[in-house]
Amino acid sequence: MRTERRSHWRREHGVCATTPYSPSASTIRTAPDGRPTPHTSPRTRTSPSVGPACRTERCSAPCLRFCRLRGAKRSSRTMPRGPSSAKRHAGETIPRRRTGPSTMRRYFTHFGLARDPFLDTADPEFFCETPRVRESMTRLESSIADGRGLVIVTGPVGAGKTSLSAALELSCLKDESVAFGKILDPAFGSETEMLIAIGRVFGLNLPPRSSASLKNALKNLFFDMGVLENHAIVLIIDEAQLLQPFGLEVLRLLLNYQVPEKKLLNVLLFGQPELTENIRAKQNVADRVDQWVELRPLDPGELAVLLAHRLHRAGLPEGQRIFSDEAMEGLVRASSGYPRRAIVLGHAAMVAAAESGAGGVFSEHLDEALRRTGAQPLPFVVVESTTPAADAAASPELPEPPTNGAPAEPRRGWWAGVLQRLFPSAAGERR
Repeated sequence: MRTERRSHWRREHGVCATTPYSPSASTIRTAPDGRPTPHTSPRTRTSPSVGPACRTERCSAPCLRFCRLRGAKRSSRTMPRGPSSAKRHAGETIPRRRTGPSTMRRYFTHFGLARDPFLDTADPEFFCETPRVRESMTRLESSIADGRGLVIVTGPVGAGKTSLSAALELSCLKDESVAFGKILDPAFGSETEMLIAIGRVFGLNLPPRSSASLKNALKNLFFDMGVLENHAIVLIIDEAQLLQPFGLEVLRLLLNYQVPEKKLLNVLLFGQPELTENIRAKQNVADRVDQWVELRPLDPGELAVLLAHRLHRAGLPEGQRIFSDEAMEGLVRASSGYPRRAIVLGHAAMVAAAESGAGGVFSEHLDEALRRTGAQPLPFVVVESTTPAADAAASPELPEPPTNGAPAEPRRGWWAGVLQRLFPSAAGERR
């Protein structure tokens, strides 16, 4: 009886049900031309733009869910239409207002560049191999090729560890004989969690179980990849100073998997200087280290070459300059040899110059960049040179004072000499 009352109520009020609805003759109205018209309840409204007259045009709120499940069209509501809705209903095209960063002029376009030269990301496109960086890269690649096992790369914040890691990752991905995996956050809570994560980066989904079974599964995986498929297996762990003591012990056990010709797993740990102390505290791990690579701040000449490389990779034509001699020298000095600090200051200085409408970056823009970023210049780490040629390049001779009463030639910074050697046809300052 209750079911019959519900069905009767649905038929009387035109509410959809899960079964097809067949209106009775009493619920159908007839138009003047003789065609049947749907029944319209006071709470709903039908519109010819919605679709053909059917039961879905008089759906009320309780049955909208069922109509959407069956893919039916909703009827238009009784809310008032605005001008945009009326135009859209009439078929007119309404232009959309463009908002957001797409309408803003990027600062580097003011200087004719195609890309942001000082974006603080590890983009391999902007990777610059200075002599010391090239030496570090060669040591890493040779250790991987020989299957030596564990390599430690340390350096202060902003010294270029992430850029070196990204360049090495790109080199490994291009080599089909290398199986590569990378862990960005090694702050694991347990040994099991770390083993599962290592298996996941190499495409092996391990269920949570005992650490002994997980290690045995990884050993079988490394044997298949390293021996049967003849791959060099490389695992890079970034921010390795976050590894707990049990994490270092896990790596020590995994490094025991080997064949007479090589280690099955090559582990490269990138971290801050405290990583060295953590590893030396575990003698059984320190004894397995094949290479200790320490990244130090760049000297002024290397940092100037790095900045010029980024500008030209961003689209600066050969023979043109954006930074004046004084601005470039001040930028290198203020960055204290750290690439990240130089990138941040260079970006802020170029933004300040673009806002002022200047054609180049000058010392006043660098002062504004220092004020905006709150950077405090640090003393350079002096690296002793090993060859007389390097000593001569590091300390250029100053011009002699005039003897015939002529005005003295303006003193040019060391940056001008570096730029002249790199780009002999370099133009002067642009304003």
